[in-house]
Amino acid sequence: MKHKRTHSPTALRLASLCVALLAAGCASAWPDPTTPAGATPVPEAAFVQSGSKPGATKEVKSPLPPPTGYVNDYAKVLDAKTKQALEEKLWRLKKRANIEFAVALVETTGDVDIFDYSLAVGIGWGIGPPAGEDGGGILLLLATKDRLWHIHVSRKLEADLPKDVLAEIGGRMIPSLRQGNYDEAVVKCVDDLIKRLAERRTFKPE
Repeated sequence: MKHKRTHSPTALRLASLCVALLAAGCASAWPDPTTPAGATPVPEAAFVQSGSKPGATKEVKSPLPPPTGYVNDYAKVLDAKTKQALEEKLWRLKKRANIEFAVALVETTGDVDIFDYSLAVGIGWGIGPPAGEDGGGILLLLATKDRLWHIHVSRKLEADLPKDVLAEIGGRMIPSLRQGNYDEAVVKCVDDLIKRLAERRTFKPE
């Protein structure tokens, strides 16, 4: 079942986690999970869509096209069955907990820092429920040729997914990513994040 998302303006404040590739000779190597990482607070106004309220900042455009579902594989590395299973899983998460979880895979962010790139994607796609609603938003972005990954979570989810938890969960992808197994890496990260949220917010993960 392909789920077509509808997006609404949102005023998210994201905590971010970015793990960058260390200097390594192997092209298949991804960053070591012990690489230091941190959260960078973003002003609330940065997430206000143009026209949503007086004093809003100018519209931020996503560097990617509008999403066609919860999982958008521009790098073309995911198996069709994996993508479909993830779509259905993330659709159920939205129904159960009002948490919008988007996954994007690209080959490269070009000369744009992955933090800025993924931030623009999160804003432009309007990930998460409107301000005032319970729930939250998550963006997992992987740049396959850059060998970088980045997780954004909305302010409402920061207590459930602090940066040390994101570092641990994201780090579990590394062995699979080093083997080029993107299906396994993404599924594991999504499952682990949903499991953590289910434990904290007392809903069934599946």
